[in-house]
Amino acid sequence: MSLCKNVLTYKSPLYLKPLAITVDFGSEKQRAMAANPALKSLLAKSIGAKKLPPNAWIVDATAGLGQDAFMMAAMGFRVTLIERSPPIAALLNNALSQVPPNSWAYPIVQRMTLVHGETKTWIQTRSGNNLYNAGLSSHDSTAGSNPAIIYIDPMFPANTKKSLSQKSIQILKGIIGDAPQDEGLLPAAQTAATHRIVVKRHRHSPYLDGVKPALSFAGKSHRFDVYFPVLAAQDTADVTNLCTDWTDLLTL
Repeated sequence: MSLCKNVLTYKSPLYLKPLAITVDFGSEKQRAMAANPALKSLLAKSIGAKKLPPNAWIVDATAGLGQDAFMMAAMGFRVTLIERSPPIAALLNNALSQVPPNSWAYPIVQRMTLVHGETKTWIQTRSGNNLYNAGLSSHDSTAGSNPAIIYIDPMFPANTKKSLSQKSIQILKGIIGDAPQDEGLLPAAQTAATHRIVVKRHRHSPYLDGVKPALSFAGKSHRFDVYFPVLAAQDTADVTNLCTDWTDLLTL
């Protein structure tokens, strides 16, 4: 395995030649994807974009190659990407840092902050509502606050044809392994997000942890399952306001 700028090369036992994966946030292909109304609409609906305040904070708990995080940042939101794999985190770091100031994508990547670490640790080491007391990031504008949305995109189950057909998924699985990325992540996220937890799944995959979502938005190959936060004990004083927020969120 090798990393050169924004290209990660991996030798898979399933292919004769090494597999290469590139993340280029400033490419024309990326621009077209960010402007795709169908993709933007489904993702925007799942995160409740119309109900979020300007510059709201979103955490992509399983960043992967950062494509959905980029889409959410392109909508105007601040996005923290958490990636546990050192090679993938290095690839993302290179891709973010190589967007020049004169690029159309520069304002978008300026709203993206990369954290290398485990999401559950990142959540559990907070003190009260301060998610940054562990020193894992220096995103000053979010210090002492909780994210509005936590977004979870586990790798598709190995037995789906879709996952086996994508070389990028093979590279990710080869590097990260088959150990589940999402075990225990949903309940942890439900104690941290203030508005929604969104889980991206293959259209026919079972619900994460077997928990039925409050809402689902399905496309041709994916669906987005929406869960609401669980009220923490220290937040009981705010129960009236929180319930009002949940009612508002159901209006799409």
